[in-house]
Amino acid sequence: MAAANAGGASLGGFIIPIAFLVIFYVFAIRPQKKREKQIREMRDSLRVGDVFCLIFIARVLFSAIIFISL
Repeated sequence: MAAANAGGASLGGFIIPIAFLVIFYVFAIRPQKKREKQIREMRDSLRVGDVFCLIFIARVLFSAIIFISL
């Protein structure tokens, strides 16, 4: 009887970490891979002469302006 309870307790100990990993995959890894795929497709579709905006640089400059004005 004690051996049966010990086996059940160890199974329960594995369910929580596995559930945590599944939740982490669904909410963190999967969306990141989807974003990377979209960025890769966008970069592959760029051709010479295409016009695009570097939003990152604009955000950095805007942040620097706010920091300097404080």
